[in-house]
Amino acid sequence: MSRGYMNCTNFISEQLPSEEGLRRFSQYFSKYNYSVFDYKSLNSAIMELYALPHTNGYAILRAYCHKIGRSDLLRKCVIEYIDHTGFQAYAASDNDYHYIAISSAVPALLQTLFQDMLSSTTPFSLQKCEDPHKYIFPNSLEINQPIVSKIKLEIETNILDTIPLERWKRILATKLAELAIVFVIAHEIGHLVYGHSLLHQKKGFNAIGEIAAGNRRRNRINDYISQIWEIQADRFAVGLMYSYINSHQEKDKLLKWLMCIKHGKTDIELMKRATYSVSFVLFLIGQKQSEVNALGTHPSALVRQTFITTQFIQILTDILGHDENEVFAAITLAAEMAERAWNRYGMEFGNFSEKMSDLSTTVTLLDKTEKRVKHLWEKYQWVIYYKQ
Repeated sequence: MSRGYMNCTNFISEQLPSEEGLRRFSQYFSKYNYSVFDYKSLNSAIMELYALPHTNGYAILRAYCHKIGRSDLLRKCVIEYIDHTGFQAYAASDNDYHYIAISSAVPALLQTLFQDMLSSTTPFSLQKCEDPHKYIFPNSLEINQPIVSKIKLEIETNILDTIPLERWKRILATKLAELAIVFVIAHEIGHLVYGHSLLHQKKGFNAIGEIAAGNRRRNRINDYISQIWEIQADRFAVGLMYSYINSHQEKDKLLKWLMCIKHGKTDIELMKRATYSVSFVLFLIGQKQSEVNALGTHPSALVRQTFITTQFIQILTDILGHDENEVFAAITLAAEMAERAWNRYGMEFGNFSEKMSDLSTTVTLLDKTEKRVKHLWEKYQWVIYYKQ
């Protein structure tokens, strides 16, 4: 590896994957004209917004590889930010190497979103918006050309301009953004683990593009299969989020930072906050959607929300043994509080109101299709999840 390449990598990734893996990652994404985004040169406070998820991503991946007895995989996996200005993430396999590329815009947009929202409204309230002024929160940084210096300036400007005055709001915004970014990275890990990216490569296709829905490709995996992949990756991400939150080194502080109710059941309260934070990822990508049963490589954000909240509920009931009715009420309340805050902030979560009858049919169809075709990519998975 050349010294020049090492100089443009981030200190987290320098310590973990092999030099060959980093070299291959750089080469793979250079064909899209993307290079590694060097967040070390950002404002020192903002840099942590990139370094922490980066560290968390590798920690989650390390723990999972150890759990399945495949610690050797870690040296052939690379997680990096790339100088992409849109809300995107990618999972790709390159023979026996595996890559996760997160756009430099993702942490910046999520942090800006939560900071701006907390400056405008009370986060955990069911109050409705009386005088809506609907607009679209941007899915990309406002940069005409992907020049690294301009990206850094845009990131710093957006974040610094929206910092709330109150300390508790600054902390809460940062922690909600942290959970949302963990979900994005964990979702990409799910694509690797389930073998989606490897099968994609075997078919001669490019990296699996996330997270924006409706991403069409001329040569692509069947839409229903691709949508099932997204649901699988979402469910996997929820499981990793649960593990991440409950193994957090400062879990007691996390409860305080996320304003969890002290007299409540802490594991339920933490999962409520996880549901809340992930909801904003879905709101962000679903702003222009109107079809519940959307065609394309991704299900509609509303369908994804249904599967994700169901997964949170199953973890709390099946694994932790909480009362199903109590858990259902708590998780659905968290999702509703998130949507009310989003609406009071002046945003709409798509335009699904007239077509809600399609939701149960679409969810059932995807669920049945997954059961029918799950064997098609079993041999590409890191672990065989399903037994006939």
